Order: sequence, then C-alpha cells, then structure tokens
Amino acid sequence: MTERTRSRIQAAEMSFLRRVAGRSLRDKVRSSVTREELGVEPLLLHIERNQLRWLGHLFRMPPGRLPREVFRACPTGRRPRGRPRTRWRDYVSRLAWERLGILPEELEEVSGDREVWASLLRLLPPQCSAPSELHRTLLRSDHLCLVYTGLPLDTFNFLADELIKDHILMTLMTLRQNPVQEDLAERFVVSQSGVSRIISAWLDIMEEKLSSYIVWLPRETIDATTLQCFKEHHPTTTCLIDCFETALPKPHNLDSRGASYSHCYGQNTIKYLVAIAPCGLIMFISAAYGGRRSDKFITSDCGFLDCLRPGDVVMADRGFVISDLLHERRVNLVIPAFTKKGRQLSEEDTTHTRRIANVRVHVERVIRRLKNYKIVSQTVPINLAHKMDKILSVCSSVQSTRRNYPRKLKR
Repeated sequence: MTERTRSRIQAAEMSFLRRVAGRSLRDKVRSSVTREELGVEPLLLHIERNQLRWLGHLFRMPPGRLPREVFRACPTGRRPRGRPRTRWRDYVSRLAWERLGILPEELEEVSGDREVWASLLRLLPPQCSAPSELHRTLLRSDHLCLVYTGLPLDTFNFLADELIKDHILMTLMTLRQNPVQEDLAERFVVSQSGVSRIISAWLDIMEEKLSSYIVWLPRETIDATTLQCFKEHHPTTTCLIDCFETALPKPHNLDSRGASYSHCYGQNTIKYLVAIAPCGLIMFISAAYGGRRSDKFITSDCGFLDCLRPGDVVMADRGFVISDLLHERRVNLVIPAFTKKGRQLSEEDTTHTRRIANVRVHVERVIRRLKNYKIVSQTVPINLAHKMDKILSVCSSVQSTRRNYPRKLKR
C-alpha cells in the first residue's frame, strides 16, 4: 500500500466519521477526538491486521499450495529500466517490523505458531506504532523496577529486549501491583479496552515462553543442591508440597459459587498445589481448582503424581492424606504425627514433628514470595479470573528468574 493510498483512505474515512458526528472541518476538532467519541478503530488498522493475518497463512501453508509457491517465487530474466516496484513481500515484512518489532528473518518462525500470531495481531492498536516509553520514566533504578515488576532492572531489560517494553511493563505491573485498569489506561495513554487486550495477549505469550522454566529436576540434581537443614534429618526428600488459595469475587452462578466456596477462609477462593525442591526451586504448579476441593483431590487430579518415580520421598502437611495414592507408586510420604484419641504426642513424635516443621518452612517462604504479586494475594479481578492458571505459571517463572537469566522472549 503506497503512502498516497493510505492518505486517501484516511481522508475518506474521516469525512464519513465527521458526518456521523455532525461536524465539519470548520469546527476545528481533531480527528483523534472525533474517533474516540465514536469508539471507532482506524480503517487502516483493520487493513494492516488482515494483511499480517494473510502473511501468517502463507507461511503456514504446506508445500504445493499455489499461493505459497507464488509468494516464494523468484522470477528470472532482466528487469525493465528504473527502480524496481516494491514487492508485496517487502512491504508486509517492513510492516511487521514497524508495527510488531519482528525482524524479517524471524517472521516465518514466529508466525508458525497460529495462537501466538493471533495474539500479536490482537495487540495491534494504533498506539503500538508510537509507544509512550513509560518504562524509561518509571524504571529509573533497580529498586523501582523491583517495586513495579518484581524483577531487577537488568533482568527486565534482558527479558524485554527488542520487544515493546511498555507492554511487558504493563503486564508485570498488573501481576505485581494489581492496579485498576483505569490507572493503567491513564499511565500508558491507551483505552481501557486496549489495556485489557494487551494484558491478555502478553499473558498468553509469556506463559508459553516462560513455562519451560518450571521443570522437574532429576534426582541427581536434587541431591546435589539439597540444603544443609535437609541433609541432617531428611536427606532423601524429593519435594515439598502445599496448597494455597486466592480470594475470588462471589460468582453469580450458584453452582460455581458452591464449587469455589472455601470453608477454611469463609469465602469463594481458587486453590493451587505447589511443589518445590529442597533447594527452594518451584518444580510444579497446578491448575486452578475451586476452593471446595480437598488437598487429596487436587493432588490426585492435577498431574503431580505423574512426576514422581519409585523411591521418591514427598514431604507434606497433615491435610495431605495421600499415603494410599503414593503407596501405589512406591513413593514415601513424610507428614507430621497425628494425635490419637485426644492424647498428647509422645516425645519421639514431637521431635519428629518439629524437625519436619523446621524444613517445611521453605515451602511457606516460596508461597510468600509468590504472594508478593498482589494479583495472587488480593481478590482476583473478574476479567482475569479465567486466566489464573497462566498468571500463576508466569509469576512462578518470573520468580525463578530473580537469580537466573532466562532466554529472551520471542514473540
């Protein structure tokens, strides 16, 4: 599309919009004000989004399809005199670089994933072409970066290198501070619907790219990195597990309200299972369950048991009555001792329970660090409740990057 064509499309579109708004050029009202009052996206945005969507189709087409062969064809022979005309492929590659920040040599790899490509196209509001660069103002020091994102400044710059840093900052600020969307819209000079689209799309991308950092460690690695407090009394411990809950707005649906009601907290919650290695690294985070679900049900249903191998040792709290589930897999369970018929614990059981409590404090510390992200510790916004699985995965992965640099995000 030439600049002349773009100019004519914009002029014709604004002429129609001014008629709808009952205005003329003599009123001297900015086009952006008229468009915002009517709530209409630019026509050029729809055109560019469709062009980039068709580009993704072309890259994903199997060999032999005629559009793919024409797109990749290189004509032979002599060209006529003068400057060669701009090819559609060159135009759309430049468009992807200007609007999405994707290099031409990376286009085929990025567009090969249909869901990621669709998320990027939904991220294409007019503001993307002229980002506000708010990260330069807010992230002036390492301390401020920790406050807003939970990451050191050098880690944030490494993670968001060559990407739209304001969008990464907006997403991490949502997880860390849980602000209202009106505040983010005012700070980043975008609409509230734009804030919602940006956060939703980047959560999908970050969850897909960062989920590989929550891995189940091999037995040799666990033994080599076990803390000294475990080596004294529990040297064979494979993992420590615990459940925690996040408050949820009261659902309107009665079935959902009953399934998510937690008798422990006296409100509607969503519940997760987390498993850590004896060195403090998160190795497993479950999907979200209703607060009514028991610890035993979540343990058996979330896929945690599939990670265990015969001979492993799992340390848990009293609420995890899962010895029968682990016995089938030849896995040992270490839990505090129970009192019997109201009697006090024996001296041996008391010592055993204290030793378990001394090392189980590490899983509580990991959960506390996760709850530093206010999206987890406060009531979940209703518009993000359906993405809590991905939010927990991103928070856990980002927490793991505090000491180890991950690979850069590729959109």
